[in-house]
Amino acid sequence: MTSSDPSHRADEPTGSAPEATDVEKARLGRRSSAAETRTQATWESTVEPFYDGASLMRLLAISTEELDRASNAGEVLRTRTADGTDLYPSFQLNASAELLTGLREVLTVLDPGLDDPWGDALWLTAVVRRFEGRSAAKLMRMGELRPVQTAARQDRATWDR
Repeated sequence: MTSSDPSHRADEPTGSAPEATDVEKARLGRRSSAAETRTQATWESTVEPFYDGASLMRLLAISTEELDRASNAGEVLRTRTADGTDLYPSFQLNASAELLTGLREVLTVLDPGLDDPWGDALWLTAVVRRFEGRSAAKLMRMGELRPVQTAARQDRATWDR
């Protein structure tokens, strides 16, 4: 997805979150339009911005095949919109434009089949009390992988009950 903004640089994240109705079909069930608005606002404020595939490949200096392999292996978090557009949340990169250390390990614990990338993105970016008002992605960016791994294991165990 590209931006129509003439000041947009190709290596900057772009895109938008899925429409609330897409999210609710995937995760939340039927809701009122007020809930749809809240859901869309949550996705937009929590998960955005995104890179499209071409921008992320340029930034990481990798090929289409390498991006597909990394996405399928959980090394890169790929989300897909209802219309089939692949988007890559920017939070998974550090300030040096490198993938977060430990992302694959966290994703494979949290979502072993990589079946819920939007849920994974929300889990990684949600600011939560157990991380003292920070997100898992922020802790990972700070090099604090162990508490994120522990939380992922605990949540996975709870969901599997």
